[in-house]
Amino acid sequence: MKEDFIVQGFNIPPHPKGVVLNGKTVLLEPLNVEKHSEDLFESNSLDIEGKNWAYLPYGPFDTLKSYQIWLEQEASKQDPTFFSIVRKLDDKA
Repeated sequence: MKEDFIVQGFNIPPHPKGVVLNGKTVLLEPLNVEKHSEDLFESNSLDIEGKNWAYLPYGPFDTLKSYQIWLEQEASKQDPTFFSIVRKLDDKA
């Protein structure tokens, strides 16, 4: 793509903060630290070698509390925006 290429009529899309996407078996919903942190920490703890965090500038987290503190900081930002994938069957993130 050329650097000087301009898309005519382009409008910046609205920020997705607060948007919930409803799928067949899951919801994609904005991160809610109080609601999602325990489930997410539990899931991330299954990766005992820390490979899920290999190319990220944060994590892994040793305790739920340290994870929640980090999530609180991130959830308060506009960019990036974090979402949780939540199973409809049991409301588990």
